Amino acid sequence: MYALCQICPLIPPSKDGVGASALKLHRIFKSRGIASFLITSTDQQGVEGVSCSIKSWTLPSAMRIIPFVRRQKVHSVLIHYPSPRYYRSISIVFLPWVLRMAGLKVNVLLHEYSEYSHLGKLRILMLILFANLVLVTDSINRRSLSRIPLIRKRLCLFPTGSNISSHYSEEDLCVIPAARKGKLRILYFGLIRAGKGLDKILDMFDSRSEIGERVELHVIGGTPEASVRDDVELLNRIRQYPFIVLHGYLDDHAISEMFAQSEIVLLPYEDGLTERRGSFMAAMASGKPVVTSLPSIAIEGLQDNYNVIFLPNNSHLEIAATLMRLSEKRPSDLSEIGSNAIKWYTSHYSDSVLYDRLVQMLRW
Repeated sequence: MYALCQICPLIPPSKDGVGASALKLHRIFKSRGIASFLITSTDQQGVEGVSCSIKSWTLPSAMRIIPFVRRQKVHSVLIHYPSPRYYRSISIVFLPWVLRMAGLKVNVLLHEYSEYSHLGKLRILMLILFANLVLVTDSINRRSLSRIPLIRKRLCLFPTGSNISSHYSEEDLCVIPAARKGKLRILYFGLIRAGKGLDKILDMFDSRSEIGERVELHVIGGTPEASVRDDVELLNRIRQYPFIVLHGYLDDHAISEMFAQSEIVLLPYEDGLTERRGSFMAAMASGKPVVTSLPSIAIEGLQDNYNVIFLPNNSHLEIAATLMRLSEKRPSDLSEIGSNAIKWYTSHYSDSVLYDRLVQMLRW
């Protein structure tokens, strides 16, 4: 039996999108009869799939991985990066080289690169230098890394889709009534963090008071575990609006229910849409029309006003104009866009598609 081991310092229920991706892949592998193991931090023991834990992410401590993977007869190791638990460790970047010297096939799933400082990018380059394959989660990071000759031929695009384990199939779509009763129900899902677009939504409410009379905004999420002052101020600002319902963090089942009860999902990312946006993927998988930012690099299959609604720009005035226009649409028209959204997601990012894509990349 083929055996795969993933290394990721944080796993749900910790609030970390990278860890959520690792757990999702673990579940996909297990459901298809693949022996799958998760290696994570010591305080994550007892979490689903965790087979081995590391107390501190230094190279001497991480050397414990080698005897474990040999005992389990692991064929391939997949390292997820970055994670706040690596604590900018320099020694951890040599882990792929050490594992390669131990005769293992080592791949790195890189969730971010382009936004790092020069020093951060240098650390990442040292990490991936000895990897057999480098998987990146969006086209922006692939474009940045493809400029490096040593990396280019080992580079693969692998967005991991939605991290919500219970999303709706096309048959489960909530039927929207022919006529709207009351306000347009809008959902924001994701971290409450500066730069995610929530501040633009609040600016819209401040500048156009009539918007608050026509819409009801529900917010799922909270500040990051390592939140900064701007994040806390944004959270306090949200609480000042009577037409915003703040739900905090919810489990997957409750998130799916919130999607089902909403008419529109609003995700105005300030730095643009990419394939690695887990909140966008979850929204598309729910079969709801998604209003979001334009991507700087086109994403295959997305068509404006067919399976997604793109904002021409991220100004609060543009967001307001788009919502006013959509509030005048028939709910059945919005439902059609949502139906096309889930078809797009299923054809590109369903579990079976991700599994087949990864098998082909890793050449099992």
